[in-house]
Amino acid sequence: MFRAMIAASLLGLAACSPVAPPAATPPAPPAGLRLVDYAHEFDAVLQTEADASPDRQLSALEAHFADTLPGFYGSERFGDRAEAADRFRADVLSRWPEKREAALAVADEFADRFDQAIARFEAAVGPLPTERPVYLLMSLGEFDGATRDFGDGENLYFGADAISQYYPGASTMPFLQHELFHLYHSPRMGECPEIWCSLWSEGLATYTAERLNPGASDIELGLHLPEPIRPALDPRRREAICEVRSRLDATGSEAYNPLFTGMSGEATRFPARYGYLVGLWLAEHLGEGHDLSEMAEWHGPELRQRIVAGLAAMAECP
Repeated sequence: MFRAMIAASLLGLAACSPVAPPAATPPAPPAGLRLVDYAHEFDAVLQTEADASPDRQLSALEAHFADTLPGFYGSERFGDRAEAADRFRADVLSRWPEKREAALAVADEFADRFDQAIARFEAAVGPLPTERPVYLLMSLGEFDGATRDFGDGENLYFGADAISQYYPGASTMPFLQHELFHLYHSPRMGECPEIWCSLWSEGLATYTAERLNPGASDIELGLHLPEPIRPALDPRRREAICEVRSRLDATGSEAYNPLFTGMSGEATRFPARYGYLVGLWLAEHLGEGHDLSEMAEWHGPELRQRIVAGLAAMAECP
């Protein structure tokens, strides 16, 4: 989510999109949606290299994970941004001792609550795909949650270090279930670059996390980054809804970034990532009388009609 977008700008990556796969291919893990925990293994490597320079530590991580996460800690996948990426990640490693405790606490909670998160999700929404593992690691600030393709297909990865930084003191359950929803929902939505698709995907994922975790805070729902969104948007609800409505069929980063990332170059009247909250309002409005499993199946022209009608009912626009 947010961290993936910011780090993407720094590292020259497309946010939450697959990167070029490295030459090697990791061994196929056993079937079944399960958590593969490399976060604690990361810490063990750094403990043995505690006195080494960040560059040496990065090399040690690349060598240690060469078979299980081929290329992830290397530079090759960043192309002509490799030098900047190494500087960025060396800086993260230099601060690891002060960040270690919080990052490991997130990793522990993920490991403890992963099966529970899946059970609650599947009971309310539906069965998750079982052919892919979910990876937990330390992403060196690259992302909190993202999909990546390292030669064995697109998988879901969580960066415990980034989560600990951007969701301090918060339960990881809503964030985890938000990302699980994308795993479930993306095949149902299909390829759709228009803003209305992103509005629905992100809004419904946030709504799912809210429904599955009654009382979840805005921090736990990701509505606090880079600044709290709700306090700035609530007084301007109609304006924000109308602005989104005017962009529904737009495509490309100029339309997408102000709504869903912290990387907008546009002078905007609304807080960064305000599309998440407008999408949540929309899902709350359309969700009356419908369960999550039903809403997750909506797609195509019928869904677009629902969105247009829902926004029109929520605000009278010029």
